[in-house]
Amino acid sequence: MMQQPPIELLRERDFGQKINATFEFVSQNFRSLVLALIYIAGPPALLAGIAQGVLASNMLGLRSNPDQIGSFILAQYLSYSFLVSLVFSLVAAYLVAATVYSFMALYEEESTFTVSEPITPGRVWSKITERLGTGIGAALLAFVITLAGMIILVLPGIYAAICLQFVLMVVIREGDSADSALGRSYRLVEGKWWSTFGLLVVMGLIAGVISIVFQIPSFILTILGTISLLGDKDSWNDHGILVMLGSVISIVGSTLVRSLIAVAMGFQYYNLVERVDGTGLRTAIENIGSPDTPRPDTEEDF
Repeated sequence: MMQQPPIELLRERDFGQKINATFEFVSQNFRSLVLALIYIAGPPALLAGIAQGVLASNMLGLRSNPDQIGSFILAQYLSYSFLVSLVFSLVAAYLVAATVYSFMALYEEESTFTVSEPITPGRVWSKITERLGTGIGAALLAFVITLAGMIILVLPGIYAAICLQFVLMVVIREGDSADSALGRSYRLVEGKWWSTFGLLVVMGLIAGVISIVFQIPSFILTILGTISLLGDKDSWNDHGILVMLGSVISIVGSTLVRSLIAVAMGFQYYNLVERVDGTGLRTAIENIGSPDTPRPDTEEDF
């Protein structure tokens, strides 16, 4: 079996091509990409799932205090479980994006060599930590600007969120500072706001549908818990661990599926970079006739 040729990242693509390239890239690199996501984004996602499970299990106590439902729910959302779940969910979301973008940056580097090293979780983590502080700073700046826009009016917040969609990728691949990454992301998206927004929405819907698979266990366990209302308190409490397990599967699974959105945004980034800079085209022109350019030996190679 012939080895699959590397996917050209720096290339202008239309809307459908970006979606197709996303699934082709994930399919080609499934094992190494999933391993990197599990090792890097998996631990915080697991902790978020456990905390969410504890929160859901505590909600089971509502049955014994039906007259205090309002205060009980408020107390749960001010609890440590909710805070831990929120914090680690945000950390996991950041690490999913950072893992995917670092993986794609390494893939781009490796595709220029005849013999390349496997992209391991260790290499991806090293790539992330090279610009970890700057990446977190850029992401926080983008979040604050987006939040401010949301507070002023919803539409400015949405506009800012799309314009600043690529700050982390710019930091990881181009090595820009946090403030420079904001400007670079804005310039890339300029004139292509709607296509970026549309791709984000479509991939979000696709990821949401796939995530349903991981929501099913949590849904089933919730139904079982509801049925347990007809039983005694001990029967109800027995479902606490199962509810926690369902939450873990749901959170971890959804976190991994979210990587599809990051891959699609990665292809949109490369599409916009090629549109603005034309780097890939210039490189292809320079490599014409180069002895290092791979050539097929037989018709079967075409």
